[in-house]
Amino acid sequence: MAMLTLDEFSIPDNIHIFILEDTGVFQRKLQADLKSLGFKGKITLTATVKDALVNVVADRPSLILSDWNLPDGLGIEFLRMVRNDDIYKNIPFVMITTVDEIDNILEAVESGVDGYIIKPWTIKELEEKISFAYKKRNTISLHF
Repeated sequence: MAMLTLDEFSIPDNIHIFILEDTGVFQRKLQADLKSLGFKGKITLTATVKDALVNVVADRPSLILSDWNLPDGLGIEFLRMVRNDDIYKNIPFVMITTVDEIDNILEAVESGVDGYIIKPWTIKELEEKISFAYKKRNTISLHF
């Protein structure tokens, strides 16, 4: 398995990335940025919460990138559903949105988001947030 290093943390380059985003331009930008970072695995695109719920069960992704505002609901609702399911609760989850109110950011953190990016993003910001989220959910912590 080939690895790529993002922000000084190694991640397999073939992980399955799940994108919940309803705007085509942002779907394409995310795909292009992920490829330029070195990801070579499967990317699943979905534009609605309803489709996301079906696809996340069918595909069991390694990382979720989600918008907040979607045609049939909110990404925060999808986040809560993911975090409340024992099978999916440890999947790294990054919110990528235009919603920049502090109350929304705090709500996302309280709901278990691992990273929060305000659109438009830079590739460095995407790299840092994915690295942090993946490290957070894939590192065993020892408690003495």
